[in-house]
Order: sequence, then C-alpha cells, then structure tokens
Amino acid sequence: DNWLLLGAILQHTLVADIAPPLFVLGIAPIIGSADLPKAVTRHFAEGTLPARVWSFNTRPLVAVPLWSAVLLTVSIPVVFDYTVQHPVVHAATHLALFSTGFVMWWAIINPLHDVGTDTGMGRVMAVAASRGAAALVCLPLTFLNTTLFSYYSNLPRGFSISPINDQRLAGASMR
Repeated sequence: DNWLLLGAILQHTLVADIAPPLFVLGIAPIIGSADLPKAVTRHFAEGTLPARVWSFNTRPLVAVPLWSAVLLTVSIPVVFDYTVQHPVVHAATHLALFSTGFVMWWAIINPLHDVGTDTGMGRVMAVAASRGAAALVCLPLTFLNTTLFSYYSNLPRGFSISPINDQRLAGASMR
C-alpha cells in the first residue's frame, strides 16, 4: 500500500469488510462453548457492565452507523493522507476498522442467538445500509475525474498506472 491507492483500499477492505465476518464465524463456536473458563464467562454474564455494553453495541442500529462513521472518517482525503504517513495512526485506523467491522458483522450474523421470529429483514437492511455507506466512498473514487488523495498522486507509479486510474481501480475494488 506504499505506492498504489489500490493497495491501501484493498487492505482497508480486507480489514473492515472481509476479515471481521470470517472472524465472527470462526470465533462464535468457541464463545458459545461451555468450555470457557469461569473467570472469562463471569465477566460477560448477563447483567454485567461488559455484557450490557456488548448488547448495546451489537444492535444493528448502533453497530452499522458506528462502522459507517469510522469508514467515512478515515476516507476523508486529508485524514487518509495523514494516516498513511504515520504508522501508529495507520495501525490505529486498522484497529478501528476491524473492531467496528467485527461488532457490525456480529450484529448482522448474530451467531449466538436463536433466530426465533427474526425473518432476517433487519439484518438484510443492516447489510444494505453498510453497503450504502461504502458506496459514499467507492463511487466518488471510481467516477471522479480528479484525484482525491494527494499522497498517492505524488508517489512513484507502480505498474505504470496513472494516479486517476489507480484511484478508479481502488474505488471499483471496494465493491
């Protein structure tokens, strides 16, 4: 991601959109297991502060806007340019993208709850809302005729891709 915006956007897509649902699907059977140590389960027992915070944050009406806010904030050109030039901030950005993505996908996948009367439409709407937020980032990148990220516009060009084509490929790769 040091030469092409495409590489940075693919990295962010992996961290925010691909890894979190896979992690949710992989960790849910472990968390749902009765074999967890009591020292772990007592901290997340129903009614405890961590359980209440988790329950609140994994509501789709909370998780999707939170993820969207992080995605949109880190995609502001001046913020993005600053982030890629400062490794600690870049790592914190990845942590924010992954953690809010994990919470959002936990809310959507809902791996530990009985489906019951849930028709799934709320989760479908949550996915649609998250894709709408992502479209606010990827569509301008794909269709604008000017580059948005000065950091990547001024780097040596990898693979002889022009800055505008790099940006368009980055936007198209998001969805």
